[in-house]
Amino acid sequence: MPTTTPTVEALSTHIAGWGFRLLAAVALLIGAALVLFPGHTADYFAWTIKAPIAAATLGVWFLGLSGFAWALSRGPVSAMRAASPAIAVGSALMLVTTIFHRAAFNWGSPAAWAWLLLYIAAPPGFMASTFLLRGPDRPSETAPRPSTLLRGAALTTAGCAGTMGTILFLWPTVLIPSWPWPLLPLGARTYAAFAVGHALWAWLVARGQVGRSGSLWYLAFFPLAAFIAPWLQPAGFRPSSPGGVVFLLVTGGLAALTACALRAERQRAGQHT
Repeated sequence: MPTTTPTVEALSTHIAGWGFRLLAAVALLIGAALVLFPGHTADYFAWTIKAPIAAATLGVWFLGLSGFAWALSRGPVSAMRAASPAIAVGSALMLVTTIFHRAAFNWGSPAAWAWLLLYIAAPPGFMASTFLLRGPDRPSETAPRPSTLLRGAALTTAGCAGTMGTILFLWPTVLIPSWPWPLLPLGARTYAAFAVGHALWAWLVARGQVGRSGSLWYLAFFPLAAFIAPWLQPAGFRPSSPGGVVFLLVTGGLAALTACALRAERQRAGQHT
């Protein structure tokens, strides 16, 4: 019986797909625990998050990352290739944050060591995926150029998320006093890793490097999650403070803008099929 030998390109795509599925599973586990048990992080998490609202918000972002990674694993190679550097950069910032704030971690718990190993492995793993998915003989994937509305929404998202993430990571004490819920530098830099990774993803969407796939919804989900998550644990939430008003306006506005842009893009795609 004749057998077929998988090509290097097919094998690299298969490995990358399983890498995204593994990320989806790990992010789902972390996110579900933080959302369901935000007041008990001392018992199971890598570090103790004192404010339940901060834990729940982080958990929602991990749940979003889980869905994003799962959608990527089932989408076109172009989406996996474009997302890999964004995830690698976000993971590298998580690793730097872990090292910088290592005194706050519960090193007597296996969760802390699992967290460290995850973020040691993720940056080089996803950067390797970026190059593995660029095989010289891989067929080119033609994707239509995104609409002006989608490019504008993606660039706006990249600018807002990138600015917020950069400030939270480099100078967390600048934003912490006006943040609409209790936040420590470790939590601020963890949020920053998500924000910077999302900004890079949005930038790649704006440049047309992401084909049409289910993973595009993350462009709208991330600001929507940031808008909704604090209401899950409202104790300590200050939505009417100046920082709260700005936070809700920016996240809600970005979620609405990107959702409208993605809906219009979907209708545009339907007209060309």
